[in-house]
Amino acid sequence: MNWGILLPPALLGLSLSLPVRASRDRPGDGQPDLEPIPENIDPHMYPLIVAMNAIGLCKTRASCEGHWESVFYVSQPYVAFHSDIQFAERLDAKVSSITALPWYVEAYFGFDRKLCYRLAINMEALNLFQRLLLLFRKNFDGDIQNIVKLVQALASDISQ
Repeated sequence: MNWGILLPPALLGLSLSLPVRASRDRPGDGQPDLEPIPENIDPHMYPLIVAMNAIGLCKTRASCEGHWESVFYVSQPYVAFHSDIQFAERLDAKVSSITALPWYVEAYFGFDRKLCYRLAINMEALNLFQRLLLLFRKNFDGDIQNIVKLVQALASDISQ
């Protein structure tokens, strides 16, 4: 008899928690800055990359829209960028209030020792169901549209 069908995973010693990469194992850390050319950018991230580079306050470094990597693992969507602290701080302060998913901004030094910022979804805050929805872009595209508007609004506010 297959007890896995009848018993909950916890009783079988199984965990439904999902793997999360260590904080230093971030995509984009060691990559050179990439030009925002459509062939280099995941399609769902393209509008945000174009908007961030167009405002003149930041330059994108690398990005990923998130990809299905295994049965229980979706890679973290992110945009790595260079900017001054004022822009990154304002983006971080407002992004979570205008998005359905838990976006945040963190600062770090890349492997090339350049100070960078990373706009990303907090994958640790998502359960399995939310990660599956992310895979199917539920809420993701709307979040990107809202973040594009926020980036443009921040550029207008900072330039005044």
